[in-house]
Amino acid sequence: MNRPARALIAAALMGLSVSFASACHPPEQDGPAQAPAKGAAVDPAAKEFIEKFRAIVKKVDDISCTVTQTMTTGEEKTSHTGNILATLTRRGNGGGSLKLFKISSRHDGVDGVWAFDGKTASKIDNAAKTFASMEAEEGVAFPVQDVQMVVPTWVYGTDVLSSKDATLTAARFLPDATADGVSCKAIEYSVEVVYPAQPGEDEDDAKDAKKAEPVKMTMRQVRLVGAEDLIPRSIESHVRFTGGAEDLPPPRTFVASYTNVKVNTKPGAAAFALKAPEGFKTVEAEASDLGIPSDEQPKLKFVAGDAAPAFALKTPDGTEVTLASLKGKIVLLDFWATWCGPCKMAMPGVQKLHEKFKDKGVAVYGVDTFEHGSGEKARKYMADKKYTYGLLYSGDELAKAYGISGIPTFVLIGKDGKILHLGVGFDEGMDENLSAIIEKALAGK
Repeated sequence: MNRPARALIAAALMGLSVSFASACHPPEQDGPAQAPAKGAAVDPAAKEFIEKFRAIVKKVDDISCTVTQTMTTGEEKTSHTGNILATLTRRGNGGGSLKLFKISSRHDGVDGVWAFDGKTASKIDNAAKTFASMEAEEGVAFPVQDVQMVVPTWVYGTDVLSSKDATLTAARFLPDATADGVSCKAIEYSVEVVYPAQPGEDEDDAKDAKKAEPVKMTMRQVRLVGAEDLIPRSIESHVRFTGGAEDLPPPRTFVASYTNVKVNTKPGAAAFALKAPEGFKTVEAEASDLGIPSDEQPKLKFVAGDAAPAFALKTPDGTEVTLASLKGKIVLLDFWATWCGPCKMAMPGVQKLHEKFKDKGVAVYGVDTFEHGSGEKARKYMADKKYTYGLLYSGDELAKAYGISGIPTFVLIGKDGKILHLGVGFDEGMDENLSAIIEKALAGK
């Protein structure tokens, strides 16, 4: 899939408030991964009801609830639980953004509370028993990545049906149900969105766009909403992609529940203030750790001179490569993915480095990271482009160890296993800069 088409799909997924950011455990109907029945009808009454609850969420000015949600993407499954108290700023079209918030999150070793009271952003880390706070000079802060999946995105007021290319293809009422002690209306509906193939940034992408058929996203959802307040209590969504190129996003299922839901209670700013719990240590934190916007690039967990973290990753033929096995060589790791445009732009330069230093004790590897699907796509892409440097699969955990959040990221490791250089992002002089550092290291300087 070319890069613009992927960007369109990514943007749509971010806006799937009715499918991904809020879902729960309603009763199964047609099976979790089935598409809507061909020719399924849109019940006019069901369609009217959908418009009603979509309009109601645009009038939510504040919310508090407990959230439990699980996303399954292909074979990967992640679960998040937590609590949210938040106020929203509404725009003219009913869309909105969080203004003040206090959000707790528990998942994958994360256990903490993040808050913003309009002046100060704060964080309680229950695992480390630390507290940090910082004044937001611009009076703005946002939920950090660790808590974003606890925010019910339906409160933002936009969803898949907000797209001008979306079509409601089926809608029907299911038997009434009860969720969290609340009488609910149950509804099942399906939506299709077609993304035309678009030219990319290079000649190959443009050729692919002309040959590719459009990508179609199909979403089926079962939603339970309060019979009186029309606020979601559970949502279950199933999304799949067809058409386009071979690197389509995998099927996605999202299930979540909302309990103890309260809206429009008008909480004051004091409700969002955090204090250090007894026995917790007050520590300094970067603005990005607290959700405060900053022009500074997120810092990695290592700097030049540090010992590089060990790794054991496999090549396409199954050979295991470890950092220990490369001792005595200079190692260049390029963290990349097939969907990343800047990564692709950097790869010719990485190939040049490989060709220049391959017989001089320098090992160059592309580390397939944050990939959509299997590493086979990375292998095929490199083969098609005739890149001959090494490829390592499944680099996500190593990327996390380094604190990498954006790609491409380049890590240059010396013969002694210590980091010589770290660089985030692509620029035109990247390969020349790395070449100079490598030559200096080879000369023992």
